Amino acid sequence: MNKCSGSKRMVYQSIGEPIQVYALFEKSQIKPLHFKWGQRVYKIAKVTGRWRVPVGRYKLHHFGVLDTQDNFYQLCYSEEDFSWTLIQTWNEG
Repeated sequence: MNKCSGSKRMVYQSIGEPIQVYALFEKSQIKPLHFKWGQRVYKIAKVTGRWRVPVGRYKLHHFGVLDTQDNFYQLCYSEEDFSWTLIQTWNEG
């Protein structure tokens, strides 16, 4: 625990692995609801941010999300091949 802030230590991991995501696609919005990484399913409690990065004719849609345990994940959806990638995590360490 950090003595100054009283907060717990968070550990960053760069991942870059394909994942399966259950998401709603409606009214030109994408809303990820949960994702499967390895053998575990993570329920998304909150989308904390979203941004798009143009790559040629397509876009990459990035999402900052929190699971029900307040762990942070960055997910990326590719319009080019309709795939999802887990970019990074911030978890209690």
